[in-house]
Amino acid sequence: MFTLIRNKSFFSKVLFVSAFLFMGCERDKDQESINIVITTKISFISETTAIGGGRIDNDGKGVVISRGICWDTVPLPTIQNIKTVDGYGDGSFISELKYLSPNTDYHVRAYASNAEGTTYGEEVTFKTNGSDLPIVQTAPLSLVTSTTGKSGGTIVFEGKGGVTARGVCWSVNPLPTIADQKTNNGMGIGSFSSTIVGLHSDSTYYVRAYATNNVGTAYGNSVYLKPLKSTIKDIDGNVYTTVAIGTQVWTVENLNVTKYKNGDPIEKIQDKSLWNNTETGAYCNYDNDVSNSNIYGKLYNWYAASDERNIAPEGWHVATYDEYLVLIDYLGGPWEAAEKMNNGSFKALPGGKRNRDGIFFDKGSLPYFWTATEYHEGSAWARYLLLDEGELNIINLSKNYGFSIRCIRD
Repeated sequence: MFTLIRNKSFFSKVLFVSAFLFMGCERDKDQESINIVITTKISFISETTAIGGGRIDNDGKGVVISRGICWDTVPLPTIQNIKTVDGYGDGSFISELKYLSPNTDYHVRAYASNAEGTTYGEEVTFKTNGSDLPIVQTAPLSLVTSTTGKSGGTIVFEGKGGVTARGVCWSVNPLPTIADQKTNNGMGIGSFSSTIVGLHSDSTYYVRAYATNNVGTAYGNSVYLKPLKSTIKDIDGNVYTTVAIGTQVWTVENLNVTKYKNGDPIEKIQDKSLWNNTETGAYCNYDNDVSNSNIYGKLYNWYAASDERNIAPEGWHVATYDEYLVLIDYLGGPWEAAEKMNNGSFKALPGGKRNRDGIFFDKGSLPYFWTATEYHEGSAWARYLLLDEGELNIINLSKNYGFSIRCIRD
C-alpha cells in the first residue's frame, strides 16, 4: 500500500518508492490502533545539546512508519515543533537534541506515527547549562570540490562580552583550532558563511566553527571533509561522475558493474524463471540487451545490492533508506525533491525495472533505485521516480525485482 503526493504544476512526475510514508494526519489518539510510547529521561545535557529517546511497544497496533522526539520551550510539544526522525518500527531508540539555547527550560515528548496518526509519550522536562564562553554551531559542508568547500556557523549565544572574532578552522586533525588554518568572518551574534581553500584531494580534513569573546574561544562540532574526486572507477573500470548534494556525495550514473569489490562475479541471469527463484545476488541488462546498460546501467536484485562483499566502488556503498531521507530533506521535502532529483544534479536516469516474473518495464520512463535497507525477510525498501506529474511514493517490494542502484560515498 502506498500514498501519492501530487503537484500538477510539475512537467515531470517523480515517484519515489520506499517504505517511508509522508503523513497527512498528526493527532493524539486513544483508540485501540495507537502504539504505546514511552519518553526516556534526558541525559548528557550541555549548553546547546542533550540526549533523549524513547521506546515504542507496537503490540500489533499498526506499523510505526516514523518515530522520534519533539521539543519546545512550552508544554506539550508536537511534531509541528522541532523534532527528530529516528527510523521506524517498534523498540527503543536514541535521539539527539541540538541547537538548544543555554540556561533554558525545555519540554520533550517521544512520538510514534502510523497510518492512523501520531501518538505521544509522557512529557519530560530539563534545563540546559549556562556558559560564559560563546555558543557556536558549525554549518554543514557544501559545494565541496577537489580544493575548496563551503561551511560557516551560527553564534547562538555570545557569553560574557561580545563576540570579537568568528569563522571556521580546519586541519587533518579531528579537533582543529584557530592555531590551524582559519577564516575570519566578522564579529557578533548570528550566522556567517566561510570558504575553505587549499585542500588536497588525497587528504581528509576536519572543520569547526569558532567564536572568540573576552573570556576565550569556543568551538562548534567537528565536521568531516573529504575533498571530491570528480570521477571514480568500479572494479570493471567503469567511470562514474560524482556530485556533492548537501553533506552527501552521490554517483551521477547508475551502477554498471559485474563484480563485487573483492573480484567475485555477480551472477548474470537472463532466464525469467531463474530470475524469479534466485535468492542470491544477480544482475541483468534491460531486455537482456547490453546496449541498454551503456546508457542506464544494469538492473540488480536486492540480494546483489545488499551483499556484504559490496557491489559499490572502493570507498562507496549502496545508499540506505535513511540516506535517501537525508537527500529528500536537503532538497526541500518530498514535493521539491521529486522535481530536483529528476531535473537537477542527481540526474535520475530512467533505467526501468525487471519484475520478479522476469518481465521488463518502463525503460526511458521511470527510474527505480534499490536501497540497502531490508524491510523484512521477503522484501526491501526501494525508491523509484516516476517522471510525469510530481508524485512521490514509498513502498517495500520483493527482493527479486530488478532495479538500478545509486552509490553514496562512505
